[in-house]
Amino acid sequence: MQGMKQKESSDDFSKYKPWSSRDRFVAFLRVVSLAFLLRGLHFWIVILSVSEPIASGQVNGALLRISALFGVLHFIAGVGLWLTAPWGMVMWGVTAILEILASIFHTDILSFSSFVGIFHFATIILFGVLWFFVRRDEMGPD
Repeated sequence: MQGMKQKESSDDFSKYKPWSSRDRFVAFLRVVSLAFLLRGLHFWIVILSVSEPIASGQVNGALLRISALFGVLHFIAGVGLWLTAPWGMVMWGVTAILEILASIFHTDILSFSSFVGIFHFATIILFGVLWFFVRRDEMGPD
């Protein structure tokens, strides 16, 4: 029995490496991307579910314009983040800043909750932390 080699187990997890910082960064961008795509869908639901005709004056035109703007921006940012394209990250930042500014200065038109601002702030901070780890790993041990 001493001469028999031990059969290598197919469920040996020692050969698998844990997620790299780059993998975590991409997963984070994809989760934020899904959140942005859902938020963009929410804005388009607001636009398309208007029951009163716009010409009657019952519907706030500014709300529709802002919803259309954010609906488009959220979809563009969401697709860019999913693809991990640099322009997607730029669109994410622009959209987040515009949405926070709109919620501060147009409280009469928009009814953004504080959750939106907290979400944007937290995701931007987390983005910075994850990006730091990606850059550190790419630089190598120095």
